[in-house]
Amino acid sequence: MAVLLTRTVAGAVSTGVWRELLTEAGDRVLSVHVGRLERFAQAYGDPIVNASATAYGDAVTELLNGVRT
Repeated sequence: MAVLLTRTVAGAVSTGVWRELLTEAGDRVLSVHVGRLERFAQAYGDPIVNASATAYGDAVTELLNGVRT
């Protein structure tokens, strides 16, 4: 199991705080995080075109290469 932080805000301190809290609790947290972007929010129910070129693709790559904590 691994945690993927989503809907993060660029430059927000809270992303790092949550990453640290989850890691300290023993959870594996992916180094990749998915920002709060309208193209993701507006895609509800529709495929995300070229998803492998987004942070989701980076998350898949990280999972396939082994999760770093």
